[in-house]
Amino acid sequence: MSSSTDHDPALAPPAWRSVIEHLDGAVIVVGLDGRIVMANAAALAYASTTEDPVGRLLWDLPEVQPVRDEVVRRLEVLGSGQPLKPMRLELTGGSDGTFVVSWHGTHLRDEHGVVTHVLLTGRDVTKQEEVETELRERDARLREAFERSDAVWWELDLLDGTGRWPEAAHDFYGLEPAAEPSLDLWRSRLHPDDLAADTALMQRLLEERLETFETVHRIVHPERGVRWIRSHGRLIYGATGAAERLVGIDTDVTERVEAEERTRQSETNFRTLANSLPQIVWTTGADGVVRYYNLRWQEFTGRPTNGDDAVGWLAVIHPDDRPEAAARWAHAVANGTPYTSQHRLERHDGAFRWHFSRALPMTDSTGRVTTWFGTSTDVHDHKVAALDLERRSTQQAAVAQLGIEALRSTDVAELMQSAIERLCEVLSLDVCKILRSSDDAAGGDGFVLEAASGLPEGLIGTIVPLDDATPSGITLRTSGRLIVEDLTRVGGDVRPSPMLREAGVRGGINVVIHGAERPYGVLAVYSCDEGRTFDDADADFVQAVSNLLAEAVKRRRTEAALETRVRRLDALHLIDTAMAEGTDVTIVLRTIIGHVREQLGVDAAAVFTFRGDLQTLRFAAGAGFRTTLIRESELDLGEGLLGSASMDRHMVHERDLQAGEGRFVRRDLLTQEDFRSYWGVPLIVKGELEGVLELYHRAHDEREPGWYEFLDTLATQTALALNNARLFNTLQVSNLKLRHAYDATIEGWARALELKDHQTVGHSRRVTELTIRLAERMGVSGDALIDFKRGALLHDIGKMGIPDRILLKAGELSPEEWEVMRSHPVTAYELLSPIEFLRNAIAIPYAHHERWDGSGYPNALAGEEIPLAARIFAVADVYDALTSERPYWPAWSKERALAYVVDESGRHFDPAVAAAFVSMISTT
Repeated sequence: MSSSTDHDPALAPPAWRSVIEHLDGAVIVVGLDGRIVMANAAALAYASTTEDPVGRLLWDLPEVQPVRDEVVRRLEVLGSGQPLKPMRLELTGGSDGTFVVSWHGTHLRDEHGVVTHVLLTGRDVTKQEEVETELRERDARLREAFERSDAVWWELDLLDGTGRWPEAAHDFYGLEPAAEPSLDLWRSRLHPDDLAADTALMQRLLEERLETFETVHRIVHPERGVRWIRSHGRLIYGATGAAERLVGIDTDVTERVEAEERTRQSETNFRTLANSLPQIVWTTGADGVVRYYNLRWQEFTGRPTNGDDAVGWLAVIHPDDRPEAAARWAHAVANGTPYTSQHRLERHDGAFRWHFSRALPMTDSTGRVTTWFGTSTDVHDHKVAALDLERRSTQQAAVAQLGIEALRSTDVAELMQSAIERLCEVLSLDVCKILRSSDDAAGGDGFVLEAASGLPEGLIGTIVPLDDATPSGITLRTSGRLIVEDLTRVGGDVRPSPMLREAGVRGGINVVIHGAERPYGVLAVYSCDEGRTFDDADADFVQAVSNLLAEAVKRRRTEAALETRVRRLDALHLIDTAMAEGTDVTIVLRTIIGHVREQLGVDAAAVFTFRGDLQTLRFAAGAGFRTTLIRESELDLGEGLLGSASMDRHMVHERDLQAGEGRFVRRDLLTQEDFRSYWGVPLIVKGELEGVLELYHRAHDEREPGWYEFLDTLATQTALALNNARLFNTLQVSNLKLRHAYDATIEGWARALELKDHQTVGHSRRVTELTIRLAERMGVSGDALIDFKRGALLHDIGKMGIPDRILLKAGELSPEEWEVMRSHPVTAYELLSPIEFLRNAIAIPYAHHERWDGSGYPNALAGEEIPLAARIFAVADVYDALTSERPYWPAWSKERALAYVVDESGRHFDPAVAAAFVSMISTT
């Protein structure tokens, strides 16, 4: 409470202050000059500051400043005694922020009735005004809504049949403006088909003494036709308990009813259409709970089509697909985004089929999801085909990669191990193995475990007995392939080997690995999974790998045979050279025997010469013997194995000397040397016996036909060597004929193999391989590739015509020497052109030094004037030279050499060829 007796002594008595202080509302006493004399606590609460307002002008208070002029104008009549009008002030201050206070003024008079002060009482009417404003706005909205609505109110007197309703009812019911409201008039507009229902409703209301009702019926509007009306009414009962009045509201719901009818018809059409579709069709609410399935759902799953299925549909999804499908659906429902999922659904017979499910959200005008519409389409065949295509692509890629490894690998065992590991990976297998037929190697019945995955370590190389009832035995016997679904359930005709039983395998595939003349072995793959099945596509993949391995084995054997033939050819050449240059037959025989042992792989060899005058065979030369007993040997013609070979003039072979029947008469030699195998070959020239070549080996061994052919050739060489010692002139003629045959053979090999010197070892082979790869990449095929290969191998044959002083010169060549060096392409042309089968291969030897820009030699050809073969070879030749170590420069890196090829594109090299080459090298 704040007051000042200085300004108003009349208010000083405590009673006044006490009364004012305890008033609920805000009280301010203002003098006639507008100064505040007193203010209670409630009034001070409206102040924005704690400063005492007593003594200050009311209109100078900070809270009053926004309405200062209004306050001054209102208080100008303070002393006049005129009534004070209530004053509404919107103030800012106190702890409540902006508020509205309604102030009422009362004159305070002294004992003489003279106005001395004004008592201002204030009341916060902020909430009151807010409520009043809201009520006014609501009332206005209701009036506006009612005026705009398709509804009218009505009141009908059940006692006298009169009634009343607003003017709008005449238009609503289609009545004449002057028509008096009545029950009969109201009923006259009812549709004839609804009169009975209306009468029945009225009777029920009266009988059951119901107070409220709601019904939908039709009226016949003279202009608008049949309209649907929803009536909400109340039955009013009088004091006697009798029904007196009906009051209610009629609302035109024609559009709603028609819309509902269209919706029902649309729903009927939708269900008819949905049930005719081959897909499963379903709808859900906004919450994702299924409300409807079409008949296809029941046909496929065997489950009912009723809705209200929140998550039961998940039960028909394959367990492996269920988590992802549920997560996708939950995400779609939560975010209102389209739903898609591929999963397997369980058919009524328990089989699973792939389906593609898709659902779209249906929204209202506000964008809120109201319904989900979804379909599930059977894509099983397509999915299975896609998975099969993916599987085949993976398998083809694996075969292709193995093919590349096969081309690069020189170790067949390593390739086989890689192949079975790849098979296990691609087909998700547990056990893969390769069994090589022991007949393929050293004889006997059984398999050798060549490679394995999923079996205990240390088994590779072990012998596996051959059992015709095992899958591998059956496959080898039939030379085909065998698919076994479950080895634990097959009949007596097929049984697993002990190795497979220990591994716990179930089903698998066995295919034969074909060899040149007989099966090489069996490729077998197995799974330990009880439910795993194999089909023809899996078998085709395994067969493809088997064929690839068979080709690799064949190629490696061919390479080995080629290497053997080359070594034997070299040996024959060396023997021939020794025979041509040597005059000492003993030296020649020692040379022959050394090559016999090395090339034929035997432990010992000896040559016995025939003495016609004595009809005996005497030791002439030998090697590989542990003792000197062989040197003491001299047998009569026909004596022992040696004598039989000479007498019968046919090769004699004894596989096991120790088990023989005594035909080998030199028992002391057999005992001391521990020989097992024996070959005796008569040495005959022009029908004349020159001696016998003996071969000894300390193990049982089987030899291939080529071995015997070379043995026969060596025997011929040996016979010629012996014959040369005593019939030189005759031997010279025969030797010339033989040399001619050898020279022809050497010439063929020389043209097929690389010509190399010490500085370019491997260059011809590498550059030929690069040329063929690049030519194939650029579309060259067939006979043209053969010509490319021959040309590449012979590309520098013209250098045979370059003098060694120039060709092998260590320093820089002079201009004259360069001129001679650049003549080697012409020399190549002159050397090769007479050979008809090499004419198509001349392009590379003749034109590989031509340049794309025309600055090359020998003919300064430019662009496509240069044969394609020469353009391709030029890039391969330069690249290999740059990346090979040479005495006069270090090898370049692949990157540096490729950069050089790019730089020389368009100058030295054909741009298209250079680009193809860079791409080829960069991707390998």
